[in-house]
Parts: sequence; structure tokens; C-alpha cells
Amino acid sequence: AVVAMGKAAGAMAEGAVAVFGALPGLVVTKDGHHPGPPGFEVRYAAHPIPDARGAVAAARLREVLAQGTAPRRILALLSGGASALLADPRPGLTLGDLRVATRALLASGLPIDAVNAVRRRLSASAGGRLATLADGAIEVLVMSDVLSDDLAAIASGPFFPDPTSADDVRALVAAVPGLPPAVRAVIAASDEVEPRARVEHRILARHADLLAAAEREATAVGWTVQRGEVARGSVEAAAARLVALAAQLASGTVLVAGGEPTVELPAEPGLGGRNQHLALLVARGLAGGPPRSFVALGSDGSDGPTDAAGAWVDEQSWARFGARGPVALARADAHPLLAAQGQLIESGPTGTNLLDLHLLAAP
Repeated sequence: AVVAMGKAAGAMAEGAVAVFGALPGLVVTKDGHHPGPPGFEVRYAAHPIPDARGAVAAARLREVLAQGTAPRRILALLSGGASALLADPRPGLTLGDLRVATRALLASGLPIDAVNAVRRRLSASAGGRLATLADGAIEVLVMSDVLSDDLAAIASGPFFPDPTSADDVRALVAAVPGLPPAVRAVIAASDEVEPRARVEHRILARHADLLAAAEREATAVGWTVQRGEVARGSVEAAAARLVALAAQLASGTVLVAGGEPTVELPAEPGLGGRNQHLALLVARGLAGGPPRSFVALGSDGSDGPTDAAGAWVDEQSWARFGARGPVALARADAHPLLAAQGQLIESGPTGTNLLDLHLLAAP
């Protein structure tokens, strides 16, 4: 059997059928994303905030894994986004608790590794718990959306044991406001997970592959390529580095970078995503300088809770934004402004999920 989960689940399932031939399978993915090959059962759910369909999808996935009494071989295809798509609250929690906790964690500015460390304590489909459902062997093929390629962090490690302790996670959430008491209680409880299946993980693609592909394409159309830093930490720091490099770029050069910077949201954020927010920050820094163009996009085709992959800006953008620019930054409300200026990048779902791509070009 094949089980595929995450934003790239449908495309990965297509690949499995192309290699192995027709197989029975289940795809759990985000609304609007590739449904997978004909004959596969598909379950759609919400991302990044989980919904009731995710709970139904998680229950169905658990049924598929637990089917039969004889040991089986299972191929699991894993990509980022599965943490939210499999809304599977542990005993003592409700779906409402998960939704509130997810919003609080995403607004906190914690890096994704830390967010997923918390999610592993809250979900019955994370932290290796799916490996407790099946006998036999599970081969997990992974598309990594985590810079460290930490198998416990990618999709919150549904088949990989949780390396963190309750104390570790309590420390992570100590300064996160708005977590329900039930969530803090579950985090504090000890939990031993004993896998029944023999599990092997293999990473098929990672962020470095995305950057290498972008470099090849840029070189093929005549650009001189310079590799930039991988963005970690705050989005403000990432923008400052990019703006500093912009002044140094030689004509005909494109800087290829990426990563996953974090955005700490205000109390009542508007609509946007980290790439759109980064684009505004870079636009502000490029204002009044030499000709430069900047692109920031999510490789999966979606940036935050929007339909845009990201945005583009240049040295004239900030002046065009006028008084709306500072307001959009303060409110984390980049999407309406960029949409009004025609500066969103709307690719639709791409069938992959390898973090963000940043391109800074000097014509």
C-alpha cells in the first residue's frame, strides 16, 4: 500500500506509480493541490490552520496503516504540510485546541523546527506514532522542507521517534501566549512511543536541490550566478542582508538564496505570508538605489494563508506603495498592497515543497 501526505503528496504518488506501476493508495493533501494518480483515494484538508476534514483524513490514514493482520510493506511519501493536514488531536485535546495552538505557534516567530517540536506532542499522527499502527516494514520517502533535514521535524515526524522531552517543549512554549491550558497539560505529560513496524527513511529532495535548480536555470539564460546565504532567523535580518548585498552586485548578476525566515505577527495581523512580507522589507531597502529586482516565493506555490506563491519588487516599488507601505509592514498585511500593484506571483500548486526561493538581480 502507498500512503502520501503533505503538499507534494499527489505528485509524489504519481512518481511512485510511474516507478512501481499501479498500486492501491491514499493521498492526503491541501485543497487545490494535485490529487494523485487515478485510483488513489484522496482526502483534502486545510493548511496552515487544521480543520475537521483533517481529522477525518487522519482517521482514514490510521485505518489504512492498521489494515490486515499479516505484516505488510508500506510505502509512505512524506512532504511538508502534513502536520496541519493531519488534524489528529491526542487524548485530552480537541480540534479547537489544535487550531488555537497552531495560530499561537505560527504567530510566535518560532522557527519551524521548534513549532513542529510542539506539534509532535499534540498530534496522534506525529512523533513516530503512525509507526505504532502497522506490522511489517515502512519505507518513508521524504521531500524535506526543513533546513536541517531533521526527520523528526519534517511534517512533525509521523514515522520518526520524537527526540525531545516534555521539559524541552515546555521551555519552547514558555513565552508563547494564547496556548490553551489543555495544550500545556498534554505537553507536560510523559509519552513513550514504541513503533511496531521496521521504518527506514530516505530523503529524495531538499532545499539545496531547489537552489541548485535555480542556479542552473539562471546560468542557462545568461546570468552570472552568485550564491547567497540561507535565511534563518527573523525576516528583518534576512532583508537587511539582502539589501546590503544588493549594492555590491555586479551588472548581469543574480543572487540565488532562500531558506525560511520567521515573521513575528502583530496581535491582529492582516493577510500575507513571509515571502510577501520579506518583499516589502527589501523594497524599502532598495528604494532610491540602483536598478535591482527581487523575487521571494514559496516553492510549493503558496505563501502563508494566501493563494500567492510570493511577490516581486524593485527599487521603485516602495515609492509606488506610498503611505500604504509602512502600514502594510506594521500590520503584516502585504497581500492586498502587492495585489493592488500587480506584484504578486501566482503560480498555483507546484507539486513540490522545498522551502523558499529568493532571487536578487542586477540588470
